[in-house]
Amino acid sequence: MKRATLVVPVLLMLCAVAAKADQVGPTWDITGAGIFSAGGPGSEAFALHWTLTFQSFGPDNVMPIWSGTTIFTGVVGTFTDIFSNAPTAPADGGYLGFFNPVVEIDINVSDYTVIPAAQADAPPTVGVPYLYSCDVSSICAAYGTHVGIGLFAGFGTITETVKEIPAATPEPGSLLLLIASATVIGLKFLTASKL
Repeated sequence: MKRATLVVPVLLMLCAVAAKADQVGPTWDITGAGIFSAGGPGSEAFALHWTLTFQSFGPDNVMPIWSGTTIFTGVVGTFTDIFSNAPTAPADGGYLGFFNPVVEIDINVSDYTVIPAAQADAPPTVGVPYLYSCDVSSICAAYGTHVGIGLFAGFGTITETVKEIPAATPEPGSLLLLIASATVIGLKFLTASKL
């Protein structure tokens, strides 16, 4: 009986598999605000609050993953776009797209869809939004462009703040927890068998 009591914890330890997190690298908190236009009489204000995390992508690369809220107010419309776990769109160096029924507004971000893992440690940058498509001629003209897709219209300003969010204190590894539990159980059985 004593041998069986000692063998069970050893077998449990051999069967334990270490847990592996999907997220790698730092987590960035990004806030920004500004105004953009294409030269017409109207403009669009924006405010954003995003979080950037990274997921493993192959042995030496990571994929940027974006979550957050972006608010647009002005001549092209007032709308809020909330997104979660969005990868960077791959065209034009990497962008995030925002949509309402009338327009698509894109914002270039500093990270392509897949980047070297070491690049995740560099604070990200966010570009000034630009109008990619517009469907209503009066709104397009007030903004300073025309109806169409692939407009790439817009210039303006952005004030941005980027902070690294400290990593949470990690849990003990599953193997360590299993060893501790097996030890306690083993000691209980040994104590009970002596009584």
